[in-house]
Amino acid sequence: METKTDFEMAVEKEVGESVEAIRQMPIDERRRRIENKFHQVMRIVSFFPFIGRGNVLRDQTVPHEVVESELRKAIR
Repeated sequence: METKTDFEMAVEKEVGESVEAIRQMPIDERRRRIENKFHQVMRIVSFFPFIGRGNVLRDQTVPHEVVESELRKAIR
């Protein structure tokens, strides 16, 4: 069993959901929940290597599965 870090516990407290639930939820579902909660459009801004959710990486398109995998790695 993993021990939660102070950071993970702080995130869970602020967001109101477990870190594991956050990791498993697709970005579009998270966006919909946040928009419904705050009644305003959420803008996701990112920088190279990912540009928005279109996932253009230089001269190639990155599949959804690759982006989800990279995102999960980044938020671990």
